[in-house]
Amino acid sequence: MAGATIDHLVSLIVFLAALFLFLNLFNQTIQTAIVYQQHRYLATTCSDLLDNMLLNPGYPENWGKTNVTPTFFGLQDPEFKQYVLSPFSLMRLQSSVGEPVFYPKTGLYYSNITVGFGNFLLVPFTEAVNYSTVARLLGINGTYGFQLTLTPIINVSISEVQSNPLKLSVNVTGVGFPLSNATVSYYLVTVKTTGSYPAFTLHKGTVHTHDNGVVVLNFSDVNAGDSYVLIAYAHLSGLLGIGYYKHVTYDQNYIIPFIADFQERKVIIAHSYDVHGGSKPAEITYNVTFIYLTEDFTLRE
Repeated sequence: MAGATIDHLVSLIVFLAALFLFLNLFNQTIQTAIVYQQHRYLATTCSDLLDNMLLNPGYPENWGKTNVTPTFFGLQDPEFKQYVLSPFSLMRLQSSVGEPVFYPKTGLYYSNITVGFGNFLLVPFTEAVNYSTVARLLGINGTYGFQLTLTPIINVSISEVQSNPLKLSVNVTGVGFPLSNATVSYYLVTVKTTGSYPAFTLHKGTVHTHDNGVVVLNFSDVNAGDSYVLIAYAHLSGLLGIGYYKHVTYDQNYIIPFIADFQERKVIIAHSYDVHGGSKPAEITYNVTFIYLTEDFTLRE
């Protein structure tokens, strides 16, 4: 009887161990399936949100060019199809990176998408579309969070090789590799300070990169004493990239543009002293030349 009892106890222990092992494996399988379904649902939701943002212009379609707040959010350029984004809609998004700028003469704070000295994009918070508004328009307010970051497929970097006379190196790369034989169109805007007002001179041309993705530009009439900016855009097999390089000879007093009205195309020209202060306020003499980048990536005045 004692042997039979021991056999029953051993059998019961083995059975319970097997049952526990089975339940543990079954529980892991269920958990894996639940996590998979959660990730699948999240991926589907993310894909739907991207399609909503990138494959429709929102409503009204031209909200990026006006002062109205969209009632339906989208970033697609209404004049194109597929994944072509409207630069005007992107410029109206409130930046989460740049430090807000306060301009005392308007009493407003401005969304700061400045990418360096002399490259200002300052949009008043009253006209910028903020994160909370976008989340509400997308129907995910309080449910999901997201961050929209735009990264170019083609990267164009520019560096100075020689200052007298000026030589600039343009380096065109893809995702980790150089782009050889890429077409590079460039525009060099130089500032001449002779006379009462500064004048602008435009040099332009088209070249191709070598096997290492690099091309050197020579400007025999430009030297280190000139202020200038080079804008270069590269394209290959339908892919486009743009880069710039600037050289400033004086940065103590300068003008800062603030966007005042999108619909009326108005910009406020402010003195840097009124924005940042300083110990040497001075009168600034300037003229304005409006240069814009067209849809075929050429510059026009």
